[in-house]
Amino acid sequence: MEFDALMPARRSVRFFTERKIDRAIIEKIIDAGRYAPRASNRQHWEAIVVDEKEVIERLYYDGGAQKTVLGAPAVIVIVVDMRFNVANYDNIQSTCAAAENMLLKITDIGLGGCWVVGFGSKENVRRILGIPDYFEPLCYLLVGEQNQKFKISSPPPKKALSEVVHYNKYAPKTLYLSSYIRPSKWTIEQIRDHQRFVSRARHLGIDYEFYSDEEIRAIKSIARQNVKDGDKVAVLLSYDGTVLKHIAGSLEKNEIVDFELHDDIINFVRYKTSKPKFMVYAAGPQEKFDAVILPFALEKVPRPYELVKEVEAMLKEGGRIISFDKNKNSFYGLMYFCLEKFLGIKKLEGFFVRSGPFEPISSIRLESKLRKAGLRVIESRGMFFLPPEVSIFTERLDGYLKRHGKKLSFLKHFMRFSLLASEFAFKITKQIKIKHLCSSTYIVAEKPAMASQKENVGEK
Repeated sequence: MEFDALMPARRSVRFFTERKIDRAIIEKIIDAGRYAPRASNRQHWEAIVVDEKEVIERLYYDGGAQKTVLGAPAVIVIVVDMRFNVANYDNIQSTCAAAENMLLKITDIGLGGCWVVGFGSKENVRRILGIPDYFEPLCYLLVGEQNQKFKISSPPPKKALSEVVHYNKYAPKTLYLSSYIRPSKWTIEQIRDHQRFVSRARHLGIDYEFYSDEEIRAIKSIARQNVKDGDKVAVLLSYDGTVLKHIAGSLEKNEIVDFELHDDIINFVRYKTSKPKFMVYAAGPQEKFDAVILPFALEKVPRPYELVKEVEAMLKEGGRIISFDKNKNSFYGLMYFCLEKFLGIKKLEGFFVRSGPFEPISSIRLESKLRKAGLRVIESRGMFFLPPEVSIFTERLDGYLKRHGKKLSFLKHFMRFSLLASEFAFKITKQIKIKHLCSSTYIVAEKPAMASQKENVGEK
């Protein structure tokens, strides 16, 4: 393949067929790495080819690697010699250059490859593969025949060349993202770019957000109860379409418009559901709707309560806001407190609860803001006392503890026990509906007709 065609053709492929890859082909791929630049010609790296299913499974279950490794016919484990050329990361830079050569070779011969740095615990990987102490696992390269069913038609969006090029002197010209788990530390523009670039980084159609089947069923039921056939419905900031696709499927007799922060985000969401009409959201005059649904949207913006007034302006008289929320004054909020105070997780790296900045809100304060915006709260209820996705949190915590558990001492055992106990407790507390103490809540608020508003003013 010509070089200018090879570069844009390289994609991260995460879904493979079961066809085994001949070791002679694997060696051709690794051989391409030998021609990369290398500091002091020390040739700091070596490669361990793992093509036995049992060993690949150990890299996931015992090593703590990302689950995507399980589908690869072969995993090339790249290790770097940490004894030499460490001052300016010369050894690591040399090894990364070799890895890129290998990835380009994988593309050149028509196979699929993926660079993975989420390999888990270095100590566990070293033990599984018998790696000497002076070598350190640096990354995995997954290799296989791409499963065409999951082939990506378009690459993720990239920053413009003009945003990353500087001549002779650095001059800020791009928007840098925050790293905190709480969106209150972000700007709305940073949230937009995180959704554009990071939430589209892996694969079209993937659910970055995760919700239990029980919660999805409850959301669909509540939406159907509060939206009449023929109503025009707006869904605001669905993030990646995980909840939107279920809402759209349950409101078959309604026109739905989904508002997102950028066209790139819309392209990602459209891959999951093609029913809604899509528009880029901007504050200010909008068309009027019979209902506006917020699918855990307030938790993903820097100033959630300010958004309420903007949503009110989108409603027709008699229209309804249906807001699904994660409640700060609940076990969910307590869990956030423990993550920050006990596990020290304050940044997105290592944050296993959500895929992006996310912060539970106060259901009490939201009710107050809705009323101040001139809306009448007609229903405010708890859905689940404990987080229904607690089983997913438990699975993710296991992966986190495999990677970082050594630093956490006894706290890792406490957190694991707490989540396992919570998973049991969830099953026996599902009937508890104390609205301001539930982890998942919903509020339905109605915009009164002008006549009603005047009557209320007269009464006062």
